[in-house]
Amino acid sequence: MVLTIVLAVLAAWVLVSVLLALVIGRAVKLADTDRRRRMAYRATSAPARTAARIAS
Repeated sequence: MVLTIVLAVLAAWVLVSVLLALVIGRAVKLADTDRRRRMAYRATSAPARTAARIAS
């Protein structure tokens, strides 16, 4: 009886940990995609003089 309860608690803990890791991973991926999009937008919207200075 006690072993069943302990195993059930451990199984729930593992399940919650895995789901939390998946959610955090998804949030990091979305943030990285958003950051890349913003950086690409800034790179294309820079004035020609600034872009020439960055390239040299």
